[in-house]
Amino acid sequence: MDPQTMQQVQQFWVQYWYYIFAALFVIGLILGLIPFFIGRRRGQPTLGLAALIVTGVVGTPSIILSLLSCVIFTVIIILRGQKRSGNADE
Repeated sequence: MDPQTMQQVQQFWVQYWYYIFAALFVIGLILGLIPFFIGRRRGQPTLGLAALIVTGVVGTPSIILSLLSCVIFTVIIILRGQKRSGNADE
């Protein structure tokens, strides 16, 4: 990368870093809505709310971490729901 392009990229980050992090946070919150609504539907609203908050915060530095936490929380909510329904049948 030539020095002029590198300088333009640096200026962009310096001027707009807060917009970039805000956008990443919002993307994380949008991804966090998936486990949030699944948790509410499966009777685990506290875990769903925790997933929403964690996915939003973790999404600020990286969208990949946000996606990963979304998947992990969704799996946990589904497995806990199956475990509870399995115990209720016994």
